[in-house]
Amino acid sequence: MAVTKVEPRTNSTVWYLCLPLYAKYNMDPPQRESFVARIKPVCESRGKTREEYGIIAKPRATMYFNGEWSSVSYDAVEDLAENGTDIILIEKRGIVDVLCEYADDYGIALVDTQGFLTDYGRDLIEAAGVSGANVAIVSDYDARGIKLAHDAGDIPRLGVDQEMLDAFGLNKYDSTLSVPMKAKTDVITRIEDLVSADELEFLKYKKNRNRFRFGSRGQRTFLGVFDT
Repeated sequence: MAVTKVEPRTNSTVWYLCLPLYAKYNMDPPQRESFVARIKPVCESRGKTREEYGIIAKPRATMYFNGEWSSVSYDAVEDLAENGTDIILIEKRGIVDVLCEYADDYGIALVDTQGFLTDYGRDLIEAAGVSGANVAIVSDYDARGIKLAHDAGDIPRLGVDQEMLDAFGLNKYDSTLSVPMKAKTDVITRIEDLVSADELEFLKYKKNRNRFRFGSRGQRTFLGVFDT
């Protein structure tokens, strides 16, 4: 039986999108881990896989380029940089999966940082800079995402920020754009000098899940959800 293609989403994205429903019906939301653990069996109980519903859950290797996944070594980084490709470091592995087909169209390499900028990640940024490749980082608009982008150095950050919200006339406190979640004190302390006082107050209690126009080609437009 043919299955209608739907927009790809990660397990965590499904959880975030359901939070407003719990709030609407005055229900306490479950823990994310328990919610995510139920996704696969619920899909299977309806005779479908997660992928058929557009839910991407399979893990990927560290780097994706030109239709192939591979373990990344220092030699591989230098070869990739010498090819002059664009490289995008991404905070969350699920977003790498979502962007694969678009990366193929434009010859972009995607790197899964797993939420941390390791020594290898810094080596990659440096090697790419030497070779003239373009490097950027995608991170969440939350305390950890802001810190990760800062640690990446002087490269563009792609994702939601106050400038983008202002450009589209969006209010970051709108309940349809963000969900309440208190950040840990130690994480907030690390970004106190990186953002304005207003942003800091917001990031203490909110994690952003804005849907926004990431890029387009002709009539095809990808709406990404940068979830946590």
